[in-house]
Amino acid sequence: MVLVDVYDFKAVNGTLGHAVLAAFGARLTAWAGPRAALGRLGGDEFALASAVR
Repeated sequence: MVLVDVYDFKAVNGTLGHAVLAAFGARLTAWAGPRAALGRLGGDEFALASAVR
């Protein structure tokens, strides 16, 4: 499990809109791979869980 706290993400997302959130999520998903689960916990906190073989 990985917890990510992106500094000032809420302000950036509020200024630049949903496209920033979607791009960040796409990058995390690509990094984690297809077997991972990714979720936004709050304003600038994300969690990623992945099964290890």
